[in-house]
Amino acid sequence: MSLSFNKVIIAGNLTKDPEVVNLQGSTRIIVNARLASNRVYYDANGNKQTDVCYVDLKAFGKTADAIAKHCHKGKPVFVEGRLAHDEWDAKDGSGRRSKVYIVVERLNFLDSLNSGNQSQSTTQVVNKPGVVTVPAVDDGDAVDEDDVSF
Repeated sequence: MSLSFNKVIIAGNLTKDPEVVNLQGSTRIIVNARLASNRVYYDANGNKQTDVCYVDLKAFGKTADAIAKHCHKGKPVFVEGRLAHDEWDAKDGSGRRSKVYIVVERLNFLDSLNSGNQSQSTTQVVNKPGVVTVPAVDDGDAVDEDDVSF
């Protein structure tokens, strides 16, 4: 029996403004972003240490559009997605290169948790074609992203 499962959950801050890429001959967009996630621990001497893990993110379609519109450098986010892998030949002919990144399937804006506005604290962008939803809407009706206050 073969079992495969590809799910990533990570929280951190965006390290740069999202980069928007419009595909030629299409209205579909891609957003490239980078996330820094900190791990705090204490070493053998009791000194506080911090490790930072940098992860590249890609989002597509309406999710990419919403991220490009509402995210910026430093914004704290909670990301759910899957790992993906790209391979290419180096331009200088030195061999193959590869990169692993997260394809964003769901993104929460964490900074709104401290805003005092509970309705914004659960705002989520969901990777469904043309749909941005708010979890408080239980009947499954899509909410147009222009109607969601961020």
